[in-house]
This record gives sequence, structure tokens and C-alpha cells, in this order.
Amino acid sequence: MTENFYEREDVTFEFIEDDNNIIRISPPNPEIALLFQRDFSPLCFTTYYENEEDDPSMTPENLFDIHHAVSKGRAYNEEHILNHYWIDRVKTMINWVQGTEVYFQALSDEDTIVIAIYTNPTTCSHKIDVDGFYCSGIRIPASRFHMTDTILDNTPKIITGYQRVVCWYNMNLEDEGSQYIFK
Repeated sequence: MTENFYEREDVTFEFIEDDNNIIRISPPNPEIALLFQRDFSPLCFTTYYENEEDDPSMTPENLFDIHHAVSKGRAYNEEHILNHYWIDRVKTMINWVQGTEVYFQALSDEDTIVIAIYTNPTTCSHKIDVDGFYCSGIRIPASRFHMTDTILDNTPKIITGYQRVVCWYNMNLEDEGSQYIFK
């Protein structure tokens, strides 16, 4: 899904500048809200769907498998790649400049997405790296613990360290060879 539904004229991005710098992304209707939920939930928060028709194509297992395959230099199923073009708008709104890292959390608030930007990186699962790519810790589903390294006491990790997310935004940024904000 390479369509940039975040750039529709009726999608609003509101920047609330205060101690925590909050960005609210609001879709215009339930159909676009569902696209937002499907794009954000596998990586940013957990959403429980009431029926199978609403279930996203990207499960936590799909997400981990794609990133594991990339780390091993293997092919992966592009059908499950997330969009994440909202990163470009966030970078513009916070005046991101190359060479700086920005740490944040993404949360669901009814039909809106809330991006909370923090200065303390230890409290965040996501970041925009110094080159402008979206990075995140990837949750490791229990069914995939056997595929990961363990820490000293043999307890499986539940999240990876920061890594570039395999998403259409990062792929486009890489393809363009530009590490700056798209216009």
C-alpha cells in the first residue's frame, strides 16, 4: 500500500507545542481512520479488532518476520509493508534538521493518532534518526523468541533495539537518495 493517505486535504495535523510537544493526526472519516489504525497498530500500539474484516494484514508476526528477513539479507513479503508517510509531516512540523535525532511515542486516542515527542530517549520506542529515517524497536512475538538472541539469564528479549523500519516511507527515502524532507 504505497498510497499516501496522510497527505489528503481533509487529514489534519495539529502541533501542540508545550513541555511535551504533541502532534495530533485526525482523519476525516471512519474509512481513513481505519487506514490509520492498520498502519500504526502493528508497530506503535495494540488494537483489538471486533471482527476479522477489520483485522490488519500486518500482524506482529508479519512485522517481526519482515525485519528478521531483512536483517539476514533475505526476501520478504511486500504485501505486509506499512506506509508511515506521516513521518514527513512530523519532520516538517518540528523543523527537523539532518544530524538530529527525535524520539517519540505514538498512541491512539479514539479516531486520532497522538505523537508525543520527548527529549529523554529511554522512554521512547520510536525515533527519527540523524539521516531522517523512521526507526523503532520491533516487538518480538512469543512465537518468534526462538529466532532471537537471549540475554545472560536466557530470558528472551521482548523488543529489539532501534532499527530502521521496513516501510514505504523509508524505502522511498532510500530510493530517492535524499535524506531530507520530501516536498
